[in-house]
Amino acid sequence: MMVCTTSVDSLKNRLDHEKKELEDTMDAKYQEIKEDAQRDFNVIIYGIPEPNGTAEARQKEDSEKVRTTFNELLPNQDIPVRKIYRLGKFDENVNKPKAGEEDGAGAAAAHPRPIKVVLYSVQQKDMLLKQLTENKKSNPNDQNRVQMTSDRSKKERELYKKLKAELDRRTQEGEQNLHIRGDKIVTRNPRGSQL
Repeated sequence: MMVCTTSVDSLKNRLDHEKKELEDTMDAKYQEIKEDAQRDFNVIIYGIPEPNGTAEARQKEDSEKVRTTFNELLPNQDIPVRKIYRLGKFDENVNKPKAGEEDGAGAAAAHPRPIKVVLYSVQQKDMLLKQLTENKKSNPNDQNRVQMTSDRSKKERELYKKLKAELDRRTQEGEQNLHIRGDKIVTRNPRGSQL
């Protein structure tokens, strides 16, 4: 009888441990889904120069630049914004030339922090990204354009970085008409070609 009780206790302890692990896994997955759902409303903008001044003045100037960017992309649309903020810590030296560079040429070496914009709807985000893509197609050599992406999780950013490295490698090896779609690299047909 003692052996039976020990086996039952051991089994109960194992089940309790597995139940706890399952609950922890479910909680982590729930948090990931919740964060992904919140991220659906966001765009990340790269390439807008970092303003100087107080935090409030920088915030105001960033808001104006974001609104100007949105108006340039979608001139007939009013895109209301829930929140705008820079990612990362402010570096007051980002706009200053490096030692020995009086003309400010060194300022380009330090990249401004990206701006995270929280919108009110996924449709607004999709319209902005679609229009940005259309603008890239119509003017592919524009070096001054702002870059904008969907907000991605750390796991998605790491996957994209690997895919981008592979895409660059394959392009350098001579492959053409490649692009990243979802979580893989695909070949697209050149416009106007027949299958």
